[in-house]
Amino acid sequence: DLAAKVPFIQDAVGTSVHVHMNVQNRTLIEIGNLLTLLVLFENILVEYSGEQRRSNLFALPIRCAEMNYWNIRNLFRDLAEGKLKAIQFNEEHVKYACVNLGKLSKIGSIEIRCFRGSVKKEEIVDWVDILRHIKEFACTPRLTPIAIMAEMRDRPLEFFSEVFGRHAKTLRRMEDFEKHLMSSEVA
Repeated sequence: DLAAKVPFIQDAVGTSVHVHMNVQNRTLIEIGNLLTLLVLFENILVEYSGEQRRSNLFALPIRCAEMNYWNIRNLFRDLAEGKLKAIQFNEEHVKYACVNLGKLSKIGSIEIRCFRGSVKKEEIVDWVDILRHIKEFACTPRLTPIAIMAEMRDRPLEFFSEVFGRHAKTLRRMEDFEKHLMSSEVA
């Protein structure tokens, strides 16, 4: 079999692990919180995902593709104005974002595309658990996107630890962690 003779390339640049976060049963505030946290910590998540993921054309972070920011901003602006079509995106325009909104109206998920193409079970389980921590934190009672931004401004390290729980220590050991965290900071 020819396929058996082709060597497997771990963490190949052209591969990635995509995770769909089900938000069908979440309130708009919880979805807003989730998107705020994902965008706020996107640089750290991308760095954790691997050096080859920094500006990968198939998982573009906001720092490389500003339209992602405008899509999220316009989503909530339009929903606030009662425009339910706000959750419908042309998938060709959004599917290569690190935080992909293209499946929101179709299957009720937000897709996170930035993790490297690992096949190591422990790495994938840790990645999914990191994302689970973010999603669970987003559902904290009385939390709002504005409160998230205030927490990040006033106490970034403590807030980071609260969001990421047991994974905070691992993420803090990343090279240039402080730089990436402060690039997330708000004025």
